[in-house]
Amino acid sequence: MPLVMIHLLPGRTGRAKRTLLTSVTAAVSSSLGVAPESVRVILNEVPAGHWAVGGVPIRALRRARVAKRSHAG
Repeated sequence: MPLVMIHLLPGRTGRAKRTLLTSVTAAVSSSLGVAPESVRVILNEVPAGHWAVGGVPIRALRRARVAKRSHAG
C-alpha cells in the first residue's frame, strides 16, 4: 500500500486539493501498477511561520519577491 505525504502551505481551495489528491493517486497507481484503492495520500498544511527555504522564512521570501516586483515596474 503506497503512502504519499505532501506538505504544502495553506491557502488552496478544497477543489484544488481534491484535484491534487486525484492526480497523485492516479500517477502512483499507474506508475506502480497498483489499484487506486490501495494508494494513500496525506496532505499536510504547514503554517507559513513553520516553513523556510535556505534558512529564510517563507514570509520574508514572499515580501522580498513582492518588493522586487514593485521596484521593477
